Amino acid sequence: MLGKSDSEEELQTEYQKKVQKLRQQLGDKLENITISAIEVDGQNFIFSDTDFDNRVLNDIGLRRPPLQQNKKTEGWLSNIETLPEHDADVLFVRNSWLGRSDEISSFLKHPIASQLQAVKNNRVYEVYWEGPPYLVANRIIDDLHKYLVDQP
Repeated sequence: MLGKSDSEEELQTEYQKKVQKLRQQLGDKLENITISAIEVDGQNFIFSDTDFDNRVLNDIGLRRPPLQQNKKTEGWLSNIETLPEHDADVLFVRNSWLGRSDEISSFLKHPIASQLQAVKNNRVYEVYWEGPPYLVANRIIDDLHKYLVDQP
């Protein structure tokens, strides 16, 4: 009655087009780099991944650390010692609250975090992937383009 299903279909079609375009732009990078996405929460260094982020990243076809591959549910890791299991060529650190960059800076200085390949290669990017699903999907795609396509 409200035409909502047409709108949802249009959004899904638009999303699929953006995913395909990004896949084409990434080219060999889909096979040659790994990416990891985590969230740092407070001084306890709690790591999480969300099922929605994972779905978008999997749709794009990016290689992920084994712990994050094809994950179907949201997970929480509360121990800094598990961080090496999330190491990749590129690390996206989700910031769920604007203005928390100091937590992320503190996290990057931790001895375990400083040993990560992404940290050593200065390929850690703070991202804000919060909001309604359509908006978050677009933010993820935009950030992947910004950090993986536009940068070598």
